[in-house]
Amino acid sequence: MIRFAIRAALIVVVLCSCVSARGQKTDTVKRTQSIRLKESAGIARTGEPVEVTVRFQREALIDASAIRLARVEGGQGRPVACQVLSITPTQATDSFAPAAQTFARIVFLADVPAGGETTYEVSLGDSPSPPAPATLKTSGEGLGLSIDAGPAAFELHKPSGQLLSFTPKTAGQDRLVFQQFKDKGPLPIHWNPDIWTTGGPWGHTSDWNAGTAFDPAQHKADSPSASSGDARAFFYRQFRGPLACRITRWGRMPFVPQADASVTYTFYAGAPFVSVQSLVEFREDVPLHTVRNAELVFSRHQFDTAVWIARDGKVHSAPCYDYNDKDKSFGEIARLPADVPCLALASERQGFGVALVVQSMTNLNKRTGQAADEGAHFYIRDYDEHGKGDPKNFVYFVRPLVYRDGYLPTTVDAGSLYAERSAIVVFKLSPEPERRYDELIRWQKMLAAPLEVVVD
Repeated sequence: MIRFAIRAALIVVVLCSCVSARGQKTDTVKRTQSIRLKESAGIARTGEPVEVTVRFQREALIDASAIRLARVEGGQGRPVACQVLSITPTQATDSFAPAAQTFARIVFLADVPAGGETTYEVSLGDSPSPPAPATLKTSGEGLGLSIDAGPAAFELHKPSGQLLSFTPKTAGQDRLVFQQFKDKGPLPIHWNPDIWTTGGPWGHTSDWNAGTAFDPAQHKADSPSASSGDARAFFYRQFRGPLACRITRWGRMPFVPQADASVTYTFYAGAPFVSVQSLVEFREDVPLHTVRNAELVFSRHQFDTAVWIARDGKVHSAPCYDYNDKDKSFGEIARLPADVPCLALASERQGFGVALVVQSMTNLNKRTGQAADEGAHFYIRDYDEHGKGDPKNFVYFVRPLVYRDGYLPTTVDAGSLYAERSAIVVFKLSPEPERRYDELIRWQKMLAAPLEVVVD
């Protein structure tokens, strides 16, 4: 369903709409004809975001806004809206592609029956496309974006671009934040990846504060210079449109110039989740206490229950806040495998929650074949070390990837790489206790089993 690598020489973000295709040349061979989607989890998909790369002969695709998509029903094509994320023209040719090709990355909202298949046709044309069934409302400049996806709204931290807050619009309507220091404003709820070096500060991607919009005509794609003083530099790119909004950031890990980090968020129209991709790569050997990712952190009192879905599919829960004894600390609530399918924090009183659905993780070393990850795990914790009643206490979960008991010092070798793909999902709780987390289970199953895509 979702793929994140985009190398574009020309970036275009458009909604397939009524744009003249005059000058488009005939393109009937050596191009993408159809996109076939197959559902295998037994859950009907309605308006599910799908990203795919389609191919045209370069001389035929003069205007990216001429790309058209239609859902095949009963032998007929029903036009559907799509958005072009990027265009990558190439010069290479060979016996398989005698004409130069252009590759277009598109996104659309697909309907596929449970256990069934659906075909979409790809073409070029100038007829109007229908309006999208759902659209994103994106506002703000630079990194401080606000994204209203419909069932949920999200905000990004202006200095770093990290996820700052979410609002569950279908339940509760509360703006969920990490308000640790009320005089400084909210902090991001998604802090990492992060690295804690021995004898040094703990660096998080939420510590980035000097972003530069990447321009391939002016900048080299390598990470910008390491942190200097209070300036912690990074590059960012945005792809904004009515169906998808993506922001990718990369740079040296703050306070750890020996490592590069990258974080990508993608928001989709009508979807109560943000897709997350993160990566950390070490260019040098680094003595450290830990490398971590997949952290969500909130001020205490916003959630009362910790939830996780185990590998056997069973839902487990434990209290993380006591309304009758607000200073009660629950300490470490759970320690779980690093690839546990899903973790969540829920407000059973308000009827909503936020979850991290794990889709994949990769720990490797391209020079030795083994990255340091023997102690990798998740934990959920009610943090109380600021003292009883201190408003700076919080509740969170996180995945240490490199861990020795009690964060004892260890070393990560050069060439080590840690990557994750996941989704942060806002969900609604059922008022029926026996079905309370049905929606969370459904989202976990769907996101863990994306639609199978075949491009012809």
